[in-house]
Amino acid sequence: MESAEKYLSLLNQSDFREQCIRLVQYFSLGIKSGLKYTNMNEISKKAGRLNGNLHMVRKVLRFGMPIGVLITLYRRLSNKNLDIIKLAKTLENLVSLVYYFSDHFLFLHKIEIIHMPQESKTVFLVYVLRNLSWVIDNGLIALINAIKVHKGNIQLQKMRDQNLHTQFSQSKDRYRALVRKNEFLQWVMIKSIFDIPIAIYYLDKKKFHPTIIGILGTVTSIIYLLQCWKRKKL
Repeated sequence: MESAEKYLSLLNQSDFREQCIRLVQYFSLGIKSGLKYTNMNEISKKAGRLNGNLHMVRKVLRFGMPIGVLITLYRRLSNKNLDIIKLAKTLENLVSLVYYFSDHFLFLHKIEIIHMPQESKTVFLVYVLRNLSWVIDNGLIALINAIKVHKGNIQLQKMRDQNLHTQFSQSKDRYRALVRKNEFLQWVMIKSIFDIPIAIYYLDKKKFHPTIIGILGTVTSIIYLLQCWKRKKL
């Protein structure tokens, strides 16, 4: 019953729904590319259509996400005690806003609310900006979490040196919680690193084979969904 309530709670989160669709989208991309030159070409075509449709659905679901980023950014900047991690997070928030707004522009252009020729230089520059900001954003997320993991490892080592992880029940609980948090952050870092080739692929589709991108996108979506589930326990 508790697990069902937790799942329903997650479904109410727009980012969780978006990532569920992302999982199917990248899986279908892998199927489309993997079966393209086989005798199952019809399945490949259907997977391609599914991939394209889900790509557009995700763009719709991303509307409103910048609001959450802006609120987070405002709260952080209201606190004058900024350390290196908070400064890096602020930069990451700004980059993610560039990604979202450029993505919104491209979506509105796709559905012809913004009227510009497809070969327009402006559209091309926004497309490059969107994908470049995606690469930078994932790099910053990986860096931020690498710093957090390093700090967490230092704390864990201090607790081990003082035998706090074996002596008192309160200390043992704190130690276990810190271990779980560190493992969670490591997965966040891994996901961000795996997402970088995906972002590079959309900058230049000759860099990676689409089947590899389909696999990476499927894996990172699964990691994200598991993160959402584990976050409820932290």
